[in-house]
Amino acid sequence: MKRKELKLQCQHMAVSTPSKTSVQEHLSKEFKAEAERVDVRSIFSLKGLSESKISAYIWSEPQAHLKKPETKGQTDVPSERPYASEETPKSEV
Repeated sequence: MKRKELKLQCQHMAVSTPSKTSVQEHLSKEFKAEAERVDVRSIFSLKGLSESKISAYIWSEPQAHLKKPETKGQTDVPSERPYASEETPKSEV
């Protein structure tokens, strides 16, 4: 699977940070690629500025980017907080 890695900077004066969907549509038109092949990885707004840094991939095959690895540490068992039920009230002085 081949891909193009894009690092872009976007100016968005007087509007909010663009959504991943709108960036995906724009990049698919700009690079003449199917929208399914464009994977917008992140959009970070720069503090105090109307600019955002965008990281995206354009894959050589459609839906190749959907095969993301599972995240580590996720289980079906909810985590328990130690000492949550055994809190002792503070004594008044």
